[in-house]
Amino acid sequence: TVQPVPPAASAAEVLPADAIIVRAPNLGTFYRAPKPGAANYVEVGSIVSAGDDVCLIEVMKLFTAVRSEAGGKVHAVLATDGAMVEAGQPLFALVRN
Repeated sequence: TVQPVPPAASAAEVLPADAIIVRAPNLGTFYRAPKPGAANYVEVGSIVSAGDDVCLIEVMKLFTAVRSEAGGKVHAVLATDGAMVEAGQPLFALVRN
């Protein structure tokens, strides 16, 4: 007998209740690094301060840096590099360190 496989937990279900969510300020393409081949701004486990750049959003060749509004440790990356994101979409989850 084949047992049904339970659905994978969504990212929201595994985030700490007090997670700080960094959201996309506008619609555009999400980039984790400042340019192709460069290191990502942040990785899971990185410590960020309020005002630190964490990624870029590109719309029609205009690149906007997304800054963290709070300090903390990157707990999860919630968007895929190079993917289109919506305004307000969660990009990163931080936890206070």
